[in-house]
Amino acid sequence: MAKKYFFHNIYGDAQNLIDTAPEDVICIPAGWSPEAETNRNNYIDLLGIGGVQGYPCIVYWENEKEVTFTPDEGPDAGTTFNRTVAAGWKTLGIYGPGKENWTWTDILDNINEGTPPEGTPGA
Repeated sequence: MAKKYFFHNIYGDAQNLIDTAPEDVICIPAGWSPEAETNRNNYIDLLGIGGVQGYPCIVYWENEKEVTFTPDEGPDAGTTFNRTVAAGWKTLGIYGPGKENWTWTDILDNINEGTPPEGTPGA
């Protein structure tokens, strides 16, 4: 599998996840020092993701996949649609109510991790 990138607040609000991160996870602090922000921005540029929505957040590679969905409401209710989701770096925010006690098992169970093509930045 590919490396995963764990963006977290520099103040340690995800200390348990930092301390127990698997070997293929790179922990990237973000915070109020110019050095931390430069480091964070360098990883964001390397991955080409444009940023993260909040902290903590895991960024991982997901292979192309087909998804099927059927709206429950609106003019297309009951119609099944198929869509191809392109491969690329995806994010999973690990913040908000109920996520303060997440473990790496929880995180890995909630991502559909793939393997980026050789030569992919950040792989």
